[in-house]
Amino acid sequence: MSRAFFVEPGRGSYDRRFAVAQQPDILTPSEAAAFLRLSPASIYSLASRRRIPSVKVLGALRFLRRDLEELVKSGRRPATHSG
Repeated sequence: MSRAFFVEPGRGSYDRRFAVAQQPDILTPSEAAAFLRLSPASIYSLASRRRIPSVKVLGALRFLRRDLEELVKSGRRPATHSG
């Protein structure tokens, strides 16, 4: 059974360990940017040039966490320039 976690604005804090454990498998561009420590603009650019794997869900750009994890583990860099 999954546990919902809510924090009212201005009231206390949340347990980061719980928040990390509940991260979704499908990420928005902003979440993917945070995961890869890139700007959202870079994520859109890399996805449009097919440098990072992405999917469209009802027209919205999304990223599968496992694809991004594999990208990081492989050591490949989603470089925006040729070297």
